[in-house]
Amino acid sequence: MMKKNILFMGRTEDPFSEKILAHLNTLDSNIVAIYADGHGSKLPAEINNWRGEYIFCFRSHFILSEKLLAQASVAAINFHPAPPNYRGTGCVNWALYERTETYGTTAHLMTKKIDSGSILNVRRFPISTSDTLQTVLTKTYEYSVFQAKAVIDSVTLGGPAGVQRLIQQASSECWAGKVRTMSELEALYQIPDTADDAEVARIVRATKIGKWAPFRLRGGKKLYL
Repeated sequence: MMKKNILFMGRTEDPFSEKILAHLNTLDSNIVAIYADGHGSKLPAEINNWRGEYIFCFRSHFILSEKLLAQASVAAINFHPAPPNYRGTGCVNWALYERTETYGTTAHLMTKKIDSGSILNVRRFPISTSDTLQTVLTKTYEYSVFQAKAVIDSVTLGGPAGVQRLIQQASSECWAGKVRTMSELEALYQIPDTADDAEVARIVRATKIGKWAPFRLRGGKKLYL
């Protein structure tokens, strides 16, 4: 049996991407792995010449052309770090801001439209009032790795039939809501002068993590909380 050709796209210095790659390396396949290091990352030119059976994307900022997606003869799959009702950028941020009680991850086929391809699998988990942006992100990536391993096994063993079987199993799931943009996420970080204490607390919970923090504008300067 000929080895399958797999293109994996992950994120630089991301331990969760490495876990998925490690799983891929257990398969009897030829793996090409590339990593994005931030928004605006450009695909290496030679990747446009890749041909194979599967593309798997996890936390990658690369924008794939229709041509490249079509060069995966069986499936091009993205592991979206959110349930289907949160699409685009900053999904976890918006979920916390909107005080949702459940969150999750979605595996789906990739198309030219963001977060719109056929859904293969959704995994959900509860969010408690004690959860922070950091704890929800960590849970999300852990669930996504678990999901990715299962989906990868199903489609690489089952081929096109395996892909269709997952689509059938997830037939009750559908995309919903608008596709959030980076500019909308950036706007969430600015605390309006009219915000009361409860609103400020919502924004802080939804945005504060590591070096990132919400801010107020005073005299044209950002005052970070």
